[in-house]
Amino acid sequence: MSNEGAISIGKDNDSTQISQSFRDQKLIERFVRSSQLIKIIEGATEQFIKRYRDSKKPEDALGALFVPLHFEYSHFIHNNANELLHQVIEEPLQFLNAAKYCVYGIVRDQIKLSGSTGENNALKSIDIDQLHIQLRFNGLPLQEDLHFAHYKNCLPPGLSWTTGILSAISEPQWAILQSTWFCSTGCNRNKIKSDSVDAVVTT
Repeated sequence: MSNEGAISIGKDNDSTQISQSFRDQKLIERFVRSSQLIKIIEGATEQFIKRYRDSKKPEDALGALFVPLHFEYSHFIHNNANELLHQVIEEPLQFLNAAKYCVYGIVRDQIKLSGSTGENNALKSIDIDQLHIQLRFNGLPLQEDLHFAHYKNCLPPGLSWTTGILSAISEPQWAILQSTWFCSTGCNRNKIKSDSVDAVVTT
């Protein structure tokens, strides 16, 4: 009996977390669609689709889609999004995860819509790991009860998330390094010494 009870409680917790995550995504989507952020997402998706159609390279369909999102504090206040604002401050990583799935849903719908034109080189879909979002919160009020020792921090204090993206891999390039020496001690002729070294430069 006790084991079955433990299993049922675990399932209830999982379903609660899933429903909470879905609810957070819907809150963020409603907020995004009520602001200019939806235009940023659509614009980034259109550029991604255009780049793929222009190149017609299968590897471009697996490239990174970067979406920078700037959230304004005043917009939270004007739209009475206090619950969402509380999540931004108290649970930034949970907010980031929900925001990524929200943006992914919007991007996926837009890609499906672009593929309905019947073009042979239309994108089918992208994986969520291809999506990289950068969140920035502007206008957050100063909290007088929070004190930071600036000299102890390498990064400025605040809410931040930094992600590096490998955008491309270039072909190997060969370079020749050469040094020339001039004889300044009364030599009959200049002595030239050249050393050629093959160096592989990759990015």
